[in-house]
Amino acid sequence: MNYRRLKRPAAVGRYARSIIENFNHMFSFLDANVQRRLVENRSEVQPVFVVGLPRSGTTLLYQLLLNHFDWIYLSRSMDFLYRLPVTTYKMQQMLLPEPKGFEYRSEYGTFDFHDLLAKPWSPSEGHPVWQRWFSEKPTHYHEGDLSPAAIDEMRSMIAGFVAVSGKPFLNKNPRHSMRLQLLSNAFPKALFVVLKRESLYVAQSLYVARIRERPRPNPNDDWWGTRPKEYMQLKDADPMTQAVGQTKAIERELSAQLQDFSSRYIEVDYQEMCQNPAQILNDVQATCLELNIPLRRKRHDDPMTFPLKDERKGVSEAEFDQLKKCWK
Repeated sequence: MNYRRLKRPAAVGRYARSIIENFNHMFSFLDANVQRRLVENRSEVQPVFVVGLPRSGTTLLYQLLLNHFDWIYLSRSMDFLYRLPVTTYKMQQMLLPEPKGFEYRSEYGTFDFHDLLAKPWSPSEGHPVWQRWFSEKPTHYHEGDLSPAAIDEMRSMIAGFVAVSGKPFLNKNPRHSMRLQLLSNAFPKALFVVLKRESLYVAQSLYVARIRERPRPNPNDDWWGTRPKEYMQLKDADPMTQAVGQTKAIERELSAQLQDFSSRYIEVDYQEMCQNPAQILNDVQATCLELNIPLRRKRHDDPMTFPLKDERKGVSEAEFDQLKKCWK
């Protein structure tokens, strides 16, 4: 049975979201108690963030790092229990064995209740967790600064994860490409791993995602992925114009934030990651150790190479020619 294609009345979805939200608010004190007991020097936390354009290969890089190093990360169960993620991790530890690794596959970031039951340890981008502090409407670009209370809450959460697990914290989220400076201000000792991929093929993948994923759960919203500052100008365009405009807008914003970036980051090339993933692992580990991030290997074998996908794929020759013209 394909759980993603099941249809349900909108009222049922709203009722379920209301129950989940009320549950999270009711029991959020559990995480606050854990953090109060365990967390010291919360300003010293050193999270690692994987960022990049949507459909640029960030999921593959995330899975590669998770499979070979020992991290604490946001899991899919925390998408539901988003106000008590540290408590959720402790419960998972007690009830369910941690998996030894994850499949190298991406499902366009889709998530359903079935996934929570079948794959509670699976890594998540953690959108519901981050939405506590970052406004996401109408775009994922957060206007203004974070409040001192928000920064303290974020630091406490990650410090709580580290204290409970004894592992460094890793998160992959393409929306963070819109928030680099804010995250850098909140976590001065953070490391950002920035994935770069040839832009035309990012746009192609975003275009294919739009075509394959229709109809959207919300029939009034044909958007897919991170919403840049230019979202309002692009939201009513055709799928190809959306994909090209989205790619260029996010790339501009990412480059602008990195230009004056005060924090620490390394860049990973998509082609190199596919052709020589072992070298990428060595580079990330060396950088973490240099910055005193206690990263431990859990697998010492070198990963196999991945098929390189920077080619025409999922579109006809005519569509690809049209995409290149739209790009120019």
